[in-house]
Amino acid sequence: RLEVELDLDASYSGGLIIDEVARDFREVRIDAKFGDIRISFEEGANFTFDTEVSFSEFSYSGLPLDFDQKIKEDFKGRYKGKMGTGNGGYVYIESSYGDIRFR
Repeated sequence: RLEVELDLDASYSGGLIIDEVARDFREVRIDAKFGDIRISFEEGANFTFDTEVSFSEFSYSGLPLDFDQKIKEDFKGRYKGKMGTGNGGYVYIESSYGDIRFR
């Protein structure tokens, strides 16, 4: 369980799973290459997010995300928006050759 914040370079790590991010977290920043990222958020979490992918996909398992930007071009994508009110934490993830999944 992640309580407050994370700043991580997860390159060549084989992947990262965060079972639960606390609803009152402050910030998550991840730079990843060649490994999938899976993050689960505690019920009631409110946050803004910015994800960039290349040769990867972004998915969100039916979470009620509100997108400000949703761009998919060739092998790159950029997804920005919020979950809930957006008045909580901030998530920034950049990933190459590894999928990002919010759940």
